[in-house]
Amino acid sequence: MKTLQRLILVGLSTLVLSLSGCKEYEIEYSEVKRETARVTLHEYIPESTSIDFGFDGKMSINTDPEEYNISFDGKIDFKLDNKKIFDRFKLEDRADVSYREMHGKTYGHDGKTKYLEKDKIIRNEFVDAWPIKN
Repeated sequence: MKTLQRLILVGLSTLVLSLSGCKEYEIEYSEVKRETARVTLHEYIPESTSIDFGFDGKMSINTDPEEYNISFDGKIDFKLDNKKIFDRFKLEDRADVSYREMHGKTYGHDGKTKYLEKDKIIRNEFVDAWPIKN
């Protein structure tokens, strides 16, 4: 008897969800896109070490790692800390930047078909950059 009750409950739940038009959310990425940008920040910050003394008199040593900051300003801006990319450029260089769009998509169901209700770009994900030679 309990098995029959479960089957009826599952069947009714499925029917209610399909009739109510349940929603589904997915993250999807676009194909790789490209744009031209300019390097507006090209900053190396060496590793640094500091010594701090707490209120209890204990000493702590803090080390901040080196940074290779680079910014690309174009239609879409990107700021990175990446030595490999940093080494390819100097300040004011033009760059061919590739990226992907991360989309948040909401789909609805009408019981038979799935349809797109909403598509929102959540963020742009940096892929790579190469200097543009004159």
